[in-house]
Amino acid sequence: MNDKKDPFEEVITAEEKKILLGGASGYLQLSSLPEALRDKTSAFKVYLAVITLLVFLVFVLTFAGAPLSLANISNTSHPADLQVHKVRIFIGLLLVAGFYYQLLLRQEVVSLLVSISALCAYFMASGAVRLLRLLPEPGLGFYMYVLTWLVSIILLLLFAREAAR
Repeated sequence: MNDKKDPFEEVITAEEKKILLGGASGYLQLSSLPEALRDKTSAFKVYLAVITLLVFLVFVLTFAGAPLSLANISNTSHPADLQVHKVRIFIGLLLVAGFYYQLLLRQEVVSLLVSISALCAYFMASGAVRLLRLLPEPGLGFYMYVLTWLVSIILLLLFAREAAR
């Protein structure tokens, strides 16, 4: 006679078994953008629109080789610097996509926004140091480069503050 009791019988409930066996897939289900933004403030929606538009414009301008791209504004002509700028912009686009994914999952986005702003601060500092070493004298392009990153960081932190509400 087999009187052995299953050790997991009391530990796992029926609902947890259903979730583990794939019965409830609602936890990783994406919502639509209007559903995800339904309970957000109007300031949150404005920050979202502005930051998304800015990242998209910077992405297009950088990869189209426009004169208003960050690499051209900062007056760098070294091919390695241009590639680093493109990698940074591409990482920014991936972070925006990750943010939207997190938003559509209806998960907490404040820590993600703070992390993205910290990454932007690193990009600003490393790029500024590189430009200071590269350029004979920091000019308007250098200050525009730093100002662009500072505005981005401030916008992201304001956005994070609004997301916490």
